[in-house]
Amino acid sequence: MVPLTDNNEELDLLAEIEGATSSRLVAEERGSASLPASELVHGVAHAKFINASFAYAKPRQIMRFNPTDRGAWYAALAVETLTCL
Repeated sequence: MVPLTDNNEELDLLAEIEGATSSRLVAEERGSASLPASELVHGVAHAKFINASFAYAKPRQIMRFNPTDRGAWYAALAVETLTCL
């Protein structure tokens, strides 16, 4: 595997670029047009995964449980699901 950067300074620059263009990071910090930062999860382990599901929407595709300007989080208490016949 080849390193992405040659040193920590370059890595910091890449992190800054990612922060400026990441829908999740922008939404967590200041919200977006349809997603206030207060509606996102903060202060818990792995919150970034939950927040990313809401921050990254599919603007050209209406989804089952969410509009085109908001993502959705699908979760369950167990991996197994019930099948209704």
